[in-house]
Amino acid sequence: MLDYIHSYLLSHKDFIETFAYLATVFAFLVPLPAFVITASIKVYSEKRDRAFGLLDRMNTNDSTNLRNQVSKIFAENEQFGACEFEKLKFEDAMVLHAYLNENELIALQLNTSRVERRLFYRYWRSEYIGDWNKISKYIYWLRKFLNNDKIANEWELAAKAAKKAK
Repeated sequence: MLDYIHSYLLSHKDFIETFAYLATVFAFLVPLPAFVITASIKVYSEKRDRAFGLLDRMNTNDSTNLRNQVSKIFAENEQFGACEFEKLKFEDAMVLHAYLNENELIALQLNTSRVERRLFYRYWRSEYIGDWNKISKYIYWLRKFLNNDKIANEWELAAKAAKKAK
């Protein structure tokens, strides 16, 4: 019996090698699309989870209080001009800088595609653009005052992208 199998394998050597080659190729090709699809779904779900995490962070009491404090500062000083920013109280300037840093971090995540933008824009697009419009005069003044064009640059780019998004 073993002699028969051995002789069969020797007589059909080319067929067996071809079959082994095809089996090897299919072993790599068949799972490849499934791997690519699974990897794409995983990357998307990670971005979505980061977007939800970012939205949760923006809905915390600390973040809401910070936004309210900034609104209050600008409401008290309705007609801010370049010279009035120099008269800004130290505490108010610290609130504005904390707010600026928080939004710069959000913008960095949006600009580097670490979060799902469409999801973020669905929930926060108008507020995010409104926040930029509200504080942009102060940022332009701060850039000029400190002679640094990179201050809140990421936020400005993210706000422009949010305006273009539909």
